[in-house]
Amino acid sequence: MISMKEYYSYKFQVRTNEGITPRLGGRLYQQLKLDQLVNDIKKNGYFGVCLGVMYVVEFQKRGLPHIHMLIWHFPKKYCPATTFDQSGFPIYKWRKTTNIVTKGKIDLDNQATVEIRGKKRRTEGEEQLYEPEDEIQSFFDGRYICGCEAAYRIFGFNIHYRSLSVLRLSFHLPGNKYCTFRSNEALPKVVARETQKDNQLEAYFILNQNDVIVRQYLFDEIPQYYVWNDSDNIWNLRKRGKQIGRMAYAYHSSGELWYLCLLLKKVHGATSFEFLRTVNGHLYPTFHEACKEYGMLDSDKEWHEVLQQCSACGFPQQIRELFVHMMVNCKVSDLKSLWESHWKQMVDDILFNQRKLTGNPLLQLNEKQLEFFGLVEIHKLLKSIGKSLKEFNQMPQPPYIIPRATQGEIVASCITRSKLWRIAKVYKLLHNMRLNKGSNKNEVECLRDFANWVLDLGDGKIKPPNDTAQEYAEDDIYIPKEFCNLQGVNYVDEMIHSTFPNLLENYKNPEYLSERAILTPTNQTVGKVNSNIVETLPGEMFSYFSVDTAEDFPVYKEVFYNVPVI
Repeated sequence: MISMKEYYSYKFQVRTNEGITPRLGGRLYQQLKLDQLVNDIKKNGYFGVCLGVMYVVEFQKRGLPHIHMLIWHFPKKYCPATTFDQSGFPIYKWRKTTNIVTKGKIDLDNQATVEIRGKKRRTEGEEQLYEPEDEIQSFFDGRYICGCEAAYRIFGFNIHYRSLSVLRLSFHLPGNKYCTFRSNEALPKVVARETQKDNQLEAYFILNQNDVIVRQYLFDEIPQYYVWNDSDNIWNLRKRGKQIGRMAYAYHSSGELWYLCLLLKKVHGATSFEFLRTVNGHLYPTFHEACKEYGMLDSDKEWHEVLQQCSACGFPQQIRELFVHMMVNCKVSDLKSLWESHWKQMVDDILFNQRKLTGNPLLQLNEKQLEFFGLVEIHKLLKSIGKSLKEFNQMPQPPYIIPRATQGEIVASCITRSKLWRIAKVYKLLHNMRLNKGSNKNEVECLRDFANWVLDLGDGKIKPPNDTAQEYAEDDIYIPKEFCNLQGVNYVDEMIHSTFPNLLENYKNPEYLSERAILTPTNQTVGKVNSNIVETLPGEMFSYFSVDTAEDFPVYKEVFYNVPVI
């Protein structure tokens, strides 16, 4: 005993009458297979409650139909070069041209078109002529339509089908609101307009503030009960129809944006960003910490154990590759803690490689330098798969990284390659004005020798120490004895007295102060030297702190001058 569906399926495969097979094939596929499948999914709930169905029917060369879902993003964004997105998919180069085609009342540019390339060759005598080829028309001219597809379209069956509307919900971090504007609009006008305009998330907060009943719904559940009014930027109560909401995709490495997405899917009736960060009455500073308190993040214990096991027997390069794999493919909740716990095992080969690269076997690197070199190696591995260290907000960053940049792009980012450099006026110091401040000719010569030595030091002409009996760091140098004062106990006080003689009589003289300065390598030393100098000055000491806004202060009769210390 067989069913009618099985019988016709058998007859369709046997194809006893080839003449009517295409017609029967298209109709049987739609009526016996596709309709039954959609009915099982939608009405019978074979896979559970069905909210919506979308499909596309296509036909193979032999005429066998099949269905699949396709999501197509259009129009295309302009892109100056082919790059990779956060998921590793290519974003192809899409040129911005001035060509515009009018279709009806709409002007279409390169964003709304498909690039037509290629040339058609024809021979005229002995000369070969190349004509532009319309690839779209060539596709239609050479398109094959099988009998099943022809019958399918003749019967008017759906090629594209969707039973339910889907509303895409956007969200953003505080202060990172998305807005659209024309290129010729004034920015103050754009800011004024967008400040008074609520987006979907902000309108959701306002809806929860004004209606207690709505607080039982999550953000992505709102479209089932309310309709988004794009003109008034508010949620209106739904009166008919069905619609479901889908939040925009946020990848795991996007940091706080990812944790905000988790909270919006967990917390009901949120009235503000602060509401989302409040757990059990305590306001947490970040969305990440709020997710931790809710118990929404898995423990990173397994990732720590894996890196510890790899560190026991693996090479540093292998540990770095494993760490990059965890960054990209594993859901690590606290990436910063994972890096801080294991980065030292990833840089065991850095010092050896740098000594080999620089040719200095006595080179030494401190912990901060080793960490920076390790981060650069991590960035190189990420770049090889189309990603960048800049995409991972929890990770510390080396001094400067251009995401997925080549060597030429890094050089091009220098200020001398900027368009503004052509209109900049460059001032060059041709003469050291402090050289003539010596009291005699011998002192002037000593100042000149010292100035030349400082210039050579800045130009990298001073070679590092080559004493093999002692280890030196990468930036260690020899200072000539004639530039050092090895006598006395308190060198700082002697340096101040030598640089600022008769300070108490001249500390109010601007010319006296402008001719002298003490150079120090760090701001911490600057603070100490400044404190020593200020303590010797008479009068009461005042501390003035910088503020974000400018204010008018009363003019005092007595003017205090700061001693220039760099």
